[in-house]
Amino acid sequence: MAGALWCVACVIICIASAPNHLAYGQDAAETEAQSLGMLRFESTGRVRLDVIDPDGNTVNRNINEIEGAVIVSEDREVVIEIPNSKPGDYQLHVNVSGSVNRLQHFGVLVTNGVDTIQLADNVLIVNVPVDAYLIRNDQDGIRIAPPKEDESQGLSTNLIWILVGGAGLIVGIAIFVIRSRKRKG
Repeated sequence: MAGALWCVACVIICIASAPNHLAYGQDAAETEAQSLGMLRFESTGRVRLDVIDPDGNTVNRNINEIEGAVIVSEDREVVIEIPNSKPGDYQLHVNVSGSVNRLQHFGVLVTNGVDTIQLADNVLIVNVPVDAYLIRNDQDGIRIAPPKEDESQGLSTNLIWILVGGAGLIVGIAIFVIRSRKRKG
C-alpha cells in the first residue's frame, strides 16, 4: 500500500512540475505557433546582417520575407526588428562587402527587450565569423544555441569505429583459432 501511495505521489509531483503547461483545449502545436514577441538584431560598423528565421525566411537590406520585419540600414548601423518572433533557432549571418577596410571594428547584439546578448563587441572586421550565429528563441528567452553537428562527419567517424571494431574481432577470432589448433596438434 505504501508503494502505491509513493508511486501516486511521484506522478502528481511530475505532472505539477512539468515545464509546459497547456491551457484546457489547447494543444502543443497551437502553443508553438504563438508569437514570442519582439526580437531585435543590431550591428555597428561596416557590416551587413542577414537574419533567417526558424522557417527559413530571410530578412536583409535587399530581401524581407519575414512578416512585419523592419530593417533600418544606415552608414554604420543596421537594425533588424521582428515584432512577432517565432520559437526556434534564428541564424544571424554577419557579412562584409569587398571594399570595407578589414581593420575597422564592428559589434553585434540581439535582444528581445528583456534579455540582451552581445555577440561581438569592438571586434576587427577581419575576424567576422564565417558561420552564422545561432540564437535560440523560446518561452524561456533568448540564448546562443549550440552549433549543429555535421551529420556526415559523425557517420564517417562511426563507420571508422565499426570497421576498427570488426577488424579487432576478426583478429581475436583468428588468434583463438590458431591457438586452439596448436593445442590439438
